[in-house]
Amino acid sequence: DYLVVVVSICCANLVAGSTTWPRSIFGILRVVDVIKVMALTTLIGSFENIGIVAFQKNMEFGRDFQFLFYRRIAGFLVTIALALWLHSYCAMVIGSIVGRSVGVVVGYWLHNYRPQFSMARVRILWSFSQWVFVRNFGNYGVIELDKLLLGHRNVYSNYGLICISLHQASRFFPVVYWFHGHGPSSWSPSS
Repeated sequence: DYLVVVVSICCANLVAGSTTWPRSIFGILRVVDVIKVMALTTLIGSFENIGIVAFQKNMEFGRDFQFLFYRRIAGFLVTIALALWLHSYCAMVIGSIVGRSVGVVVGYWLHNYRPQFSMARVRILWSFSQWVFVRNFGNYGVIELDKLLLGHRNVYSNYGLICISLHQASRFFPVVYWFHGHGPSSWSPSS
């Protein structure tokens, strides 16, 4: 529990402190404020109740669904309401903060586990967590590499079209994969 907060504080500071690089790549000054606020959402998320993992472990999918639903619907409703009112991208940023904050509150409301800050097992946890952290950092870099390479070329409209196309394609890939002979009819007990 303590380790999650410490790592989140480090990540939030790293993200907030590295705003000059994205500003120089994208050439937009307002991206700095958005990045700093999004770093805050990382910090807020670190205070979510770790007890909600027990919902999946104990196969309490109804309670797990409740947690995710309340967190996402709060962020969604706030984002839509503010977008209609402000007509600004700030609605998404504020909605993200609200969604994370609601996740913290709902996590403690749905599960009675109350984490205690302790340094007793930090060495054991960090010996595993450091490699997960490195892997996740590398995966993020690979996934976002195209944005970093194309972001400074002023091809926002074309790049936006590419992002939307890739997102939609990834949503339908499992369906296409299933219909091309990889669905339940082709599964066998040996596979």
